[in-house]
Amino acid sequence: MRWLEGLGQLGFDFDGAARPAAQRNEGVEDDLFLSADPCELFIGAQRLEVYLSENGLGWVVGLAILLKELDYVAFMRAYQPTGRRAQHPRVMLGLVVYGILNRQWSLRELEGLARRVVGMWWSPARPQHYRQIYPAARRDIKRDVLRRLGETPGQQTKTRAGHSGGDGTVIEAAASHYRLLRSEVVIAAAHEAQAAAQASPTNSRLAHKAAAAHHAGSLAEERMRLRQRRDRGRQDIPLSPIEPEAVLQPRKDGVSRPSYKPSAMVHEAGLIVGQHVEPTSERDALKPILDQHLAAYGQMPMTVLLDAGFSSFPVLALMVEHDIDV
Repeated sequence: MRWLEGLGQLGFDFDGAARPAAQRNEGVEDDLFLSADPCELFIGAQRLEVYLSENGLGWVVGLAILLKELDYVAFMRAYQPTGRRAQHPRVMLGLVVYGILNRQWSLRELEGLARRVVGMWWSPARPQHYRQIYPAARRDIKRDVLRRLGETPGQQTKTRAGHSGGDGTVIEAAASHYRLLRSEVVIAAAHEAQAAAQASPTNSRLAHKAAAAHHAGSLAEERMRLRQRRDRGRQDIPLSPIEPEAVLQPRKDGVSRPSYKPSAMVHEAGLIVGQHVEPTSERDALKPILDQHLAAYGQMPMTVLLDAGFSSFPVLALMVEHDIDV
């Protein structure tokens, strides 16, 4: 990480824009984190925040205040007190949010923004470049960010409930397709594991193995019942004993592998407002995603754009129930 040098002395404050006392220590954090004060940056003889406000970028100053008000305790607990001081989680979150609002998502694009865009120098405390971004925000802070952005004045940061688009895809599971077993074998293995655990009640390893096998056996029985209702002549269902939630289904290239169907909904501003993973159905993921949108904004989206894969009477009924144009 490199930082832009802050001189903090140009202009001698003759412009009359006194720096607020609340901002004088705004970059000072716990000893765990590096300190950075964007108030020391100048564009010519103008302090950076004055330059931004007078050139139609006042929303960036508001975004920085928003990010500072968020609770980062959950992030800070993951840091160790030893070693080199780290960048504050607010810095990394600021990079991501500012980039998304400017339609820049990849690491390389964000690095380019941090080098050349003055708004980026203020919001995330002026990092010029970086090698990695802090892992994805926890669900509670993501919901808080979306709600705060919706309340922030300024056209650039408007992310109120409006138009959103949803889609799903197929992601191959980590479990090997060479180790798939028939459902009858998985159920039999679950009974054997339970019997072994009952014979040695103090063996924690056998108890853990029995619990995992029982979970796999329960899923196998459920899928057999579904298959019997749909196709009575075919009951053999292969599944992985290690990752039984995955379902054998075709990927985008047509090859069948144990897979899942993750789905996501994106606001027109470019922010992900909901995501959910279902084993086989992207339609079943729609209600949990809409619930996440409701938790973030306090209301459902006005319009949702979906492809033909979602077309079904249950989906249409869900949209009618919540008065959503689809």
